[in-house]
Amino acid sequence: MCWILKIIYLQIKMNKTLLLIFLFCISIGFSQEKKVKKHTDYIQFEVSFPLKGNNDRNEFLADGTKNNNKNWFLPDGLSSKIGYGFHKNKWVSVGIHSGLDWIASSKIVIAPVFGNLKISPKLSKTNDNRLFLNAGYGKTFVIGRGAISGDYQKLGLGFQNNDDFSFFIEIVQYGLNFNEKNKLNTVNIGVSITTF
Repeated sequence: MCWILKIIYLQIKMNKTLLLIFLFCISIGFSQEKKVKKHTDYIQFEVSFPLKGNNDRNEFLADGTKNNNKNWFLPDGLSSKIGYGFHKNKWVSVGIHSGLDWIASSKIVIAPVFGNLKISPKLSKTNDNRLFLNAGYGKTFVIGRGAISGDYQKLGLGFQNNDDFSFFIEIVQYGLNFNEKNKLNTVNIGVSITTF
């Protein structure tokens, strides 16, 4: 009978230990916060238009009539780029971007591949509107003109709203040996959408 009491006593003691371990595990499980995984990557798509000065503004045409085109700048092609990268709270982002740039006056299509750094602080604490500055540096390749390539540099300034829709203006420099020029420069205005 004594050994039966010892077994019962050990089972109760073991059950208490198991019960304490079980309760401890449950309390740890309920006490920890669940961490929400934030997405730290982004995809950006942009469309922009290179601009050129209107040399014929208010000039007379060959037939003697006055040119009524009073615009200071005219579109000079089309650019489209897409990029992927990583960001920290939308404040700083780093990524790799590529696309196609068509410059009509030079009759050239360029494919840049570049790294992009974007700094975009909030304008106020109440909403997510941001003013941003971005810079890019990489290589550029001319399509359909042989083996012409060179450096690619850009610097842009823009405004990004709550929906991550942006308006920007940028200066782009293509370091190409093309038409006896060492560099080809454009000023672009455009829009972009970023998904975080």
